[in-house]
Amino acid sequence: MGGSGLAATRDSWKSHPFPESQEPIPLVREYTGEEFARLREGHIPTGMEDHWFAVFEEPWLYLHRSWSGVAVYRVRFEFANDRWIIVESLINRDPQQQWRSVPDSDSEVTVLGIRLDAWAGRIADAKAAQAALFERRKVALKRRKRGANDGS
Repeated sequence: MGGSGLAATRDSWKSHPFPESQEPIPLVREYTGEEFARLREGHIPTGMEDHWFAVFEEPWLYLHRSWSGVAVYRVRFEFANDRWIIVESLINRDPQQQWRSVPDSDSEVTVLGIRLDAWAGRIADAKAAQAALFERRKVALKRRKRGANDGS
């Protein structure tokens, strides 16, 4: 995932332990063996604009913010029917370690899904995909608000 050919380890980058305060998030994904091999490598940031560090410690993939080392997500995989399936995904809910000013489960699921799909090799440009998705949501929200105002 990081492009260096070396698997990330806990010592590869600054990272804090996953806190006790966590919440499940509903992420549904399956990956091929080849895609999972990429995810299993983890991700070591390559520059300041690269906001994520990821490390795989059986059976969990941990995702940390690269600047602070705060653990944001952890995702557990199981192998079944020739696929690697996400069976559990958790997000950090420690109020002292929030990486977003306002927690938003839909956005958090989106960010995690896009990030994993990019590292697995399904998406070429994760930032562009995420920005486009959020823009579509913003437009849809404006339409809904406009429609609600027209109906009064």
